[in-house]
Amino acid sequence: MGLTDYLSHSHWSIWAYGWTLMLSIGFGTIVANWISQRYQSLAQVEVSLKESQEKYKVLFQTLPIGISITDKESRIIESNAIAEFWLGIPDLADISCPPQYEINPRMIRADGSPMLVEEYPCVKALQTNQAVYDVEMGVICSDEILRWFSVSASPIPLENYGVVLVHVNISDRKFAEQAMRLSESRLQAFINNAPTPISIKDLEGTYLSINSEFAYWMQVPAEDILGKRDYELFPAENVKISRTHELQVIFEGIPVTFEDTVPLPDGLHTFIITKFPLMDDRDSPFAIAGIYLDISDRKQSEIALIEVESNLRRANQELQKLVNLDSLTQIANRRCFDERVIYEWQRLYRDRQPLSLLMFDVDYFKRYNDYYGHQLGDQALLLIAQAVDQLVCRPADLVARYGGEEFIVILPNTNLEGAIAVAKNLHKAIADLQIPHQDSDVSDVVTVSMGIASDIPKLDRSPYVLINQVDQALYYAKQQGRNRSVIFAD
Repeated sequence: MGLTDYLSHSHWSIWAYGWTLMLSIGFGTIVANWISQRYQSLAQVEVSLKESQEKYKVLFQTLPIGISITDKESRIIESNAIAEFWLGIPDLADISCPPQYEINPRMIRADGSPMLVEEYPCVKALQTNQAVYDVEMGVICSDEILRWFSVSASPIPLENYGVVLVHVNISDRKFAEQAMRLSESRLQAFINNAPTPISIKDLEGTYLSINSEFAYWMQVPAEDILGKRDYELFPAENVKISRTHELQVIFEGIPVTFEDTVPLPDGLHTFIITKFPLMDDRDSPFAIAGIYLDISDRKQSEIALIEVESNLRRANQELQKLVNLDSLTQIANRRCFDERVIYEWQRLYRDRQPLSLLMFDVDYFKRYNDYYGHQLGDQALLLIAQAVDQLVCRPADLVARYGGEEFIVILPNTNLEGAIAVAKNLHKAIADLQIPHQDSDVSDVVTVSMGIASDIPKLDRSPYVLINQVDQALYYAKQQGRNRSVIFAD
């Protein structure tokens, strides 16, 4: 054992002290001083090492990325807090480096298909003894939530250690990309099927997308237009007019319609051109769309304009239905109800008129599904919804599916007596459907329990108070034996 090694042991200070006394002069003084300096140096190293360990421990636990360390058998031996939160150590231990090579449906590739075990970053890093970087993959953990990560794995060149795994959560980006692709796909489908020329440019005026009508109008292939700007395709005068209006669209964020005569291969054409901004999720323009109507022949252009406007209206109506329509029952959904009840509450507050709500659900519907099957259960809900929707038919009335087998009816300008009358009619209409229900305790056909509540909207009250009241009334109707209506009473 050398001097330095010997001094590293626990009793080196006693040894050093003895030698310092013995070698107090001459060469002994030099050795004694060296020992004293060595003691101070080792103490400083020990303090620095401890500080470094604490610093890296804090960094390990507070970094906004998931970090896990495995042993040579691919068992997790340490993870930071965010890795535990994102993945769960039991899940990570199971899925990071499983013992057998098979497809694990809880791990997916970037394209959504199942990922083979040999593709896992941890497996690759262990097999090749090389780092693997930025593998995009989806993980479904015990909470059944799909999270997307960019995963890197690197072998640890220390005995009994396997790899270090780094998980960067890219879920927000991934879901945003998926939403963007869906939005772009829908937009492109609309553009491709539109009967008029349509273009999309970036804010600098470069063509990003055109439909077949636009290419036909220009009489050149689409690839000869995409990536170019107007000054490469049209005379300077037309470019100036178009760009002036596009800048107005960008800075004001509003649609602009103008008329321009453009020279085309088959002659001059006069167009009504509408440019409008495409907005991102921050309500900022990211592109400019253009719709071109050829009015060279006035009659044809008028017909085309009517068709386009009609198509746009139908498209808006269809989009509105998709947003506010319950797909099963084809009546309003919960979202539509929430918006309408607030609107009616505010309107009737100004008019000082009553607002009534009816809430009902199908009696023993779970038994119905168990007895007849879910397909007939869905059909029963559809029949009930359509019957009620036909009965409650004033323009301001609304029938909505509130959730499951539960429905709610908005009756503006309707007092309590009117609501009671409507409730009786609903009970009769549903009974007249004669939908068999052999597993009901109250009838051999489908029936409903209903709550009724009415109020005159007030400024200091929320419509959700009325919703809570009608919900309580429905609860009491069930408690009192079902197949009945109960009026909410304070």
